Formats: sequence, C-alpha cells, structure tokens
Amino acid sequence: MQNDYIISDVKDGDRVDVIATDPKDGLVFDVQSRKGIGGFKLKRVKASWPTKFVVRLHTKGLEQVQFVIGVKLMGGKSRTYSGEYNSSRLQESWTEIAEDRNIAGAVSTTTKPKEIQAPLIQVIGSQGKPVARVRLPLEISEYFEATLPRAWLIDENPEWVEIKWVDFWRN
Repeated sequence: MQNDYIISDVKDGDRVDVIATDPKDGLVFDVQSRKGIGGFKLKRVKASWPTKFVVRLHTKGLEQVQFVIGVKLMGGKSRTYSGEYNSSRLQESWTEIAEDRNIAGAVSTTTKPKEIQAPLIQVIGSQGKPVARVRLPLEISEYFEATLPRAWLIDENPEWVEIKWVDFWRN
C-alpha cells in the first residue's frame, strides 16, 4: 500500500503512516505531528486514488488545516481546491483556485467564489467514535479525522494532494 503513493515534504519531527482500512477502497494517512506546524505531499503512483481517503491528525487543536488538490487542466493551468478549518471556532472556509504557472514560475491566481463540497472533519475519541462535545486541547487519545470528498479525488483524479496544518499548542 505504501508503494502506491510517494510521500514527500514531511516536516522534520513528523511521521506519516499509511493504513489500509479496506484493500479495495479505503486508505488512512495517520499523521503524528511533534512540532505542531507541518505538512506533506502525496503523489499517486497508481492510475487512481482510493474511493475513501482519510487523514488522521494527532494534534492538540487546529488553528488551521489546509488541503490542496492539484488538478492539471489544458493549457498548462492547474486547479486547486483549498480550504481551512479552525477547531476553536469550528469554522470552515473552502474555495476553488485556478493557477496559471508560466515557465519562469510566475503564478497568476483566480479564486472562484462558489460552493464546493467540503471534507468531513471531526474529532475521534478513545473509543474510535466521533466526540459529541469537543474540548481543547484534545486528550492524548483523541485526534482530528478528515475524510476528503469523493469529488476531489475520484472525479478529478489529481496527480497530487498536499496537506498542511498549524496546531494552537505547537512546540
């Protein structure tokens, strides 16, 4: 399973493990973040992504989490679904961004203000079930779990996915 994806740009002190929940259609990327500010990039080796894509973030709180989904379009443009989630305000904001990169690396960006499907983000407790009332900082046995929308991965089939986060109680 690990060989089906190339994991890169992991911050020093962080660890990303790949866990197969169902060999046919589900993957969990389990992230341990020691410093609280981190990120990593995934590139698929196979022709497509699994039908269920979950990221578990072991942090005490989330000031911000961002998912960037890279989709190449015709004419050298790429589309990115990007968003943020804040655990103290339980607030989400997601947008679609189109980037046009030229050979020199210059980027022009256009944001489309439209409703997009957002990831399901919840806190999972020690029993492996969602926590009804979130209290920050999270207990050592609790973690954030984000399930990415099917439309982002299956319908678009991006070449790569990038995940970035900032913990309130970072070291």
